[in-house]
Amino acid sequence: MWDLGTQSLWIDEVFTLNGARAVLAHGYPLLESGHVYVNNFVTVYLAAGIIKVFGFTAFHPDLVRIPAVLFGTACIVGIYVLGKKLFNDRRIAVLASVLVAFSTHAIAWSRQVRGYEAAAFAIILALWFTWSYVQGGKRSHCIGACIALAFGCLSHWVVLSLIPVCILAWWLKKRPVLFIISSIVVPIVPIIFCAPLTFLIPRYVGFPFLAPAAVLIAWAALKGADTVLHRWSGALRTTAAYAVVLLAFSPLLTAVPKSLYELDLVSPQSDYASLYQLIQKERKPGDFIISTEPVVTNLYLGEYGAWIPYSLYRHDEPDVYTGVRALNTLEELKSYTAGKHGFIIWPETTVHLDRNRLTYIVDNSRSKILIQGLTARRSEPIWVFEF
Repeated sequence: MWDLGTQSLWIDEVFTLNGARAVLAHGYPLLESGHVYVNNFVTVYLAAGIIKVFGFTAFHPDLVRIPAVLFGTACIVGIYVLGKKLFNDRRIAVLASVLVAFSTHAIAWSRQVRGYEAAAFAIILALWFTWSYVQGGKRSHCIGACIALAFGCLSHWVVLSLIPVCILAWWLKKRPVLFIISSIVVPIVPIIFCAPLTFLIPRYVGFPFLAPAAVLIAWAALKGADTVLHRWSGALRTTAAYAVVLLAFSPLLTAVPKSLYELDLVSPQSDYASLYQLIQKERKPGDFIISTEPVVTNLYLGEYGAWIPYSLYRHDEPDVYTGVRALNTLEELKSYTAGKHGFIIWPETTVHLDRNRLTYIVDNSRSKILIQGLTARRSEPIWVFEF
């Protein structure tokens, strides 16, 4: 919860909130383009409820991030319960939950308006109910596993890849180690088969399955300590295992709260808040706004403005998130900006913008300001050109 609203929204959070506002307008996430937003249903509807009750400003998004915080906290408790259930060893459960509680990656994703934390919690629930069912055969546990899987799939599609694990559990009911390994390895296969490129995105593959990985690491460390240090007392073996694991993974852990957290390398963290605060301060009535992401402009300023696409190829269809038509050619751009005052927002990394339009923007702007990205590792600077 520390400075939850300080870090600017990033593009995927904007997509989620755009879907949430569509829910408030239509009852379901029907976008202005006519498309239905089909990602992160759980988070979209939770955000819609929060916006309905408390209102929303993109410059202070702390309230809409609270569900992710709650799911992240629930994951810590859930991983303890899962570890205890699988191995009947409190030491494993505690170490696994500590790894998740202080994981920088887990904390970072617990502060985003996205469905990854809800999906991670659903995975923990599904594994617990599945293992309980194969051990005891209670129908309520089978129903619980199905509900957890359904909830997870509505949080993020990657949870679909856990279904084979739940089926395999029946043959692994006396082998908890193989069960937890399968919950990490088996989902990779359908993910690669169905969506090869997403395998390169850590938030799709690595993060949702962080909890079972933490259980496996804790089991291996304590099993190793009990085997190698069998002459030591139980307390010393446990302490040694904890110390080795925490030291080994210390670069990936965070003990002191921070205001800004880096996401993975393919999650651009632009400082949209500073960008649109600047434009709000400088713009006059009637000024135009042209951007590569009109959905972001609408969230911060309440209007879409015009759309200049990232890529070189022609966009005859409207923007899928907003329904805004593209300025495809230099002539269209000149016509839109001629004799007018306004701003063009252009990410520095958008190298695919054709040279003619780029030259026109640079040569005809009155001034330009570079808004740096939020983090050093994955910065996404944005230029603001004033016309």
